[in-house]
Amino acid sequence: MLCPGPIKSNIHQLAQNRPEGFKASGAFQQAARTPRPAPGLRRLGWKPEQVGDMVVDAIRNDKLYIITHGEWRDAVKSRMEAMLEAMPTEIDEALIASMRRDFQTEPQEG
Repeated sequence: MLCPGPIKSNIHQLAQNRPEGFKASGAFQQAARTPRPAPGLRRLGWKPEQVGDMVVDAIRNDKLYIITHGEWRDAVKSRMEAMLEAMPTEIDEALIASMRRDFQTEPQEG
């Protein structure tokens, strides 16, 4: 899963490149009303090649997540902690055993 931060691209111009007959529909209508990103974001954003290198590395090394910028580390950590806090701590061992059996059993043909 690729989670990019600011990247030096023209994605903010997406709506203006859409054919005239479709510019006023769906997400493109919203994109047309959305202000352009601050110039600093585009200037400070990563080059697409940097992100591409991360994607290739993730594929080669079987990584599930590709997160380009560490600036959101604290926010992600807070959200993850809130999710864990919301989770019950009781564990049903019978449920775990059942799931292990289900996933280890080869599918029956027929």
